[in-house]
Amino acid sequence: MSGHTNGLQVLNVLEQKSDIDLVMSDLHMPGMGGIELIGKLKEHFPKVKICLLTTEDQPDIIRKAINAGADGYILKNADLSQLETAMNLIASGNKFYSPEVLAQLNKI
Repeated sequence: MSGHTNGLQVLNVLEQKSDIDLVMSDLHMPGMGGIELIGKLKEHFPKVKICLLTTEDQPDIIRKAINAGADGYILKNADLSQLETAMNLIASGNKFYSPEVLAQLNKI
């Protein structure tokens, strides 16, 4: 879904295409941000997995995303191999949180 800049656009695409099973999203987007998008996806497209790719590393925000139903949370400084691993695990029904994210959660 490259080129889509907010959650509303993602939802519109999903209404038209039923073959999408994984969405990569940022947290901060105009119109509808990542946390709200997660809620909408879980409500209207429960089979679609969502992974956040963001610079946001604050434990409280990470926790909100996970509690909302994020299947993955990766910081934007991740290398390609970590992204590939995350996408494969999430697409297979698993969760993936990058090591930096897990370290932040351990600070709580």
